[in-house]
Amino acid sequence: MGIYLNVFMEKNSLLFLKTILFTSELKLPKIVAIILCVR
Repeated sequence: MGIYLNVFMEKNSLLFLKTILFTSELKLPKIVAIILCVR
């Protein structure tokens, strides 16, 4: 987990971290699909 956090922080992908946290808690692939659509 630490390595992943370092990589994300280097890429400044706070949104991605929040998305992963939300997906882990809610376990809803809809969030990922929405983000992919936004991108």
